[in-house]
Order: sequence, then C-alpha cells, then structure tokens
Amino acid sequence: MSVTNKEKNFISAVVYLHNDGAQAVRFFKALNAVLDQHFEQYELVAVDDACADDTIPTCGTGPKRWKSR
Repeated sequence: MSVTNKEKNFISAVVYLHNDGAQAVRFFKALNAVLDQHFEQYELVAVDDACADDTIPTCGTGPKRWKSR
C-alpha cells in the first residue's frame, strides 16, 4: 500500500498496560508509526491494567511521547 493511498476508515487500537513501562513506550512508538503510515485517522487507547510500577508515568499522557517522528 502506498503512503498516498492511506485508508480513510478510522481505527482504534486498545492496549492494556501492566508493569512494563520501557517496553510500552517502544511498542507505542512502533504502533504509531505503522498506523500513521496506513491510516489518515486513528486513536491509541492505553488502559492501566493495575500497574504497580512506573509504566503509566513512563508512558506519559499523550501521543507526543509516542510519535515516531
């Protein structure tokens, strides 16, 4: 699929987070890059699944930390 032929459909990616902040940041950056390449509109939803470590503060509060660019 060419980058100029992005899907016009909207997609949501829901990810449950549990005690792995550093890995979660890398995952969201990679996921964001793929979605950005293939979709015009999308959302990433991070769900705190009872994290007992620094996962939520590490991930931040928004996509600015997850942007691949």
